[in-house]
Amino acid sequence: MRNIAKYLFVAVMAAFTLASCEKEKVNPILNPDGTPVQFTFSARALSETDADLKVASDVPVPADVTIAIALDGSNTMSSAGITFPSELTLKKGETEVIGQVSVDKEKLTPGTTTSAIFAASLAGVKIGTAKALTITTDPAVEPEPEPTGDSEIKIDGDFSDWDEVTTGIASDDEDAPLKEFKVAFDKEYLYFYHKRNNNPAMWGGGYYYLAVDADNNVATGMTDANGNAVVGIEKWMYLYFFLADDAGNPMLATAPKGSRESGDEYVCAENSLAGAMFGDSVVETELRIPLADLGVTYGQPIKVYTWGNKSASNMKDQPVVVSMGGESSSGGSVAIDGNPDDWAKLNQKYVTTLECYDGAELSGLKSAKVYYDDKVYVLLELSDAALTSAFSEGKLRAHVYFDGNYDNANGHYGKWVLPAIDYMLEGKIFSGDTWCAISSPYYQWTGTDPAVWSGGWTAAETSPAFEFAGNGSFYECAMDYSGYPGGLADAFTIAFDIQDDGYNTLGFLPNAGPEPGPMALVVKNGTEPPAAPTISIAIDGDFSDWALVEGVSNGAYGMFKAYSDADNLYFYTYRTTDGRYSALWGGSGYIYLGFDLDGNPDNGVELNSNGPYDFIGFFFPYGGTAEEPGFIDLPGVEGGWAPEEGYTLANMKCKGVANEKGAYIEYSIPRKDLPTIPNAPITITSWGNKDMNKVTMTTTL
Repeated sequence: MRNIAKYLFVAVMAAFTLASCEKEKVNPILNPDGTPVQFTFSARALSETDADLKVASDVPVPADVTIAIALDGSNTMSSAGITFPSELTLKKGETEVIGQVSVDKEKLTPGTTTSAIFAASLAGVKIGTAKALTITTDPAVEPEPEPTGDSEIKIDGDFSDWDEVTTGIASDDEDAPLKEFKVAFDKEYLYFYHKRNNNPAMWGGGYYYLAVDADNNVATGMTDANGNAVVGIEKWMYLYFFLADDAGNPMLATAPKGSRESGDEYVCAENSLAGAMFGDSVVETELRIPLADLGVTYGQPIKVYTWGNKSASNMKDQPVVVSMGGESSSGGSVAIDGNPDDWAKLNQKYVTTLECYDGAELSGLKSAKVYYDDKVYVLLELSDAALTSAFSEGKLRAHVYFDGNYDNANGHYGKWVLPAIDYMLEGKIFSGDTWCAISSPYYQWTGTDPAVWSGGWTAAETSPAFEFAGNGSFYECAMDYSGYPGGLADAFTIAFDIQDDGYNTLGFLPNAGPEPGPMALVVKNGTEPPAAPTISIAIDGDFSDWALVEGVSNGAYGMFKAYSDADNLYFYTYRTTDGRYSALWGGSGYIYLGFDLDGNPDNGVELNSNGPYDFIGFFFPYGGTAEEPGFIDLPGVEGGWAPEEGYTLANMKCKGVANEKGAYIEYSIPRKDLPTIPNAPITITSWGNKDMNKVTMTTTL
């Protein structure tokens, strides 16, 4: 799949036929029989910012003809960003002329969708208009303001000063009782904004809880707040906001009071609360409480939970992380107890989650999570089959693989992982009848052949300290990475496997398929993810440049991948030795590519009873013989497209390798030889003969 660019482009081909006259003006170019020569004007996208304009005649012109080109009156794109020819000249005897258009995207307005539309005319007679490019630019990104610790919130019932506060949570469910909660701060106070439904039952006894994890550490503090289950709370209080007068009419407290964790009554200062009711549906409030009363220190990140009675408990388990003017908060920490629940409280931006897909070759690991903070935290979820093996044999082994510097350039690669393992850990996670730590030094890859496992590993002098726990199907651990040789970078990649007592692999993540795949990226909490590795595909028979491209597989169709750049579409096909593999060779085996561009599988064309697709092609890449397999460099010469419409596979390039696992090929098709591919998700289906199953993927090319 290709990288998503900053700009999205949609090209539309448009053609218009010359009107023979326009307000008394006539086409002055005539055939020998006196009839006007017919012209068409069209546009075609060539790349993200380039297009061409074409004027064509139905017969060779009898003399030089100059066509004027101008931006059409309906053009919406800034003319400052467009370069194009002001005229195109068909030379005597020619039938078409092409001019180039380019757009400087930096001169376009951010956050807009604009079109470059051109008009062509001949001697004042309009030939027609053509839309060359429609470009949607990303909105301008304003830098997020740094917290100043100097809140501008005033407790006055005017909530407009909360509009700029981004620290908070909101419900996506419009019927949720508690709809929004925000927190602001300065060096003296915490400020709380609540928005909830106006439930008649809350007046005369409605309250909110405020629970504070004052050290932002779920491993410390209380687990109970007046009968409410909480995690790592140092302070809590509940306050009665919603009162009623003697006649039962709704009334908001101005100095709400209630109780707190010490058992003492707590009374807010006068005018600490203000609010407003909006019809019968919504009540908004704002509250101010001194930092000291909540055990909070300015500069120390905290987490705040809130909930209320009368059904307003839908946000109870969603903490709001408040920086308090200090460094960014982790959003939670992990207790090593084998219970996965606290992983949901982490900042998910920094949680790497891996899941085994349906039909995976190795499914013993159902999922894995990694969180990189003061330690490397890992949560493995085992399948029932893996647990059965562990309990029956009394042993279950595991490997943890690291590319600790995220260089994707050196080290070992195994049957299921590319591109590089610098160090690994190996050991038991279950022994006898109990879970255990992986007792292992860091093993460095020092071998010469990265595809050969044995004899290539050397034990380092350091090993990580482990905390661990097992609970049901979960194994949880925390690794002290301070001894990682050379230091663990802020971004690294990781992979896991588990094995039975006979060293048979039961599960592997992130890739559990039939061929190697990339390791999973892990980014340290509070740091920015690194730029994605650059992918550049060369059709040379070296398939390592496909390692970071995701694919799909189905039986004998071992793997299908697709990628693109401005000039070409690239494809990768791995055909296993299953089925009638030996019958592929000698030009007999073919591959189909079917494209659904509009998301409608019911329209399009059919080819050899396959389809319908918007367009469909086939080619013959397998040369040589079954005994000496070979590959055809230009496999599309004997193939073709439907509908043809001038498209070709004659310029297709192909390289391949055959070994004991099957046949691997990579191939490219120039964009200019294809229909226009929209810069949007499309569906591609590929299959072949000789028992080669169908595979389908959705991607953007």
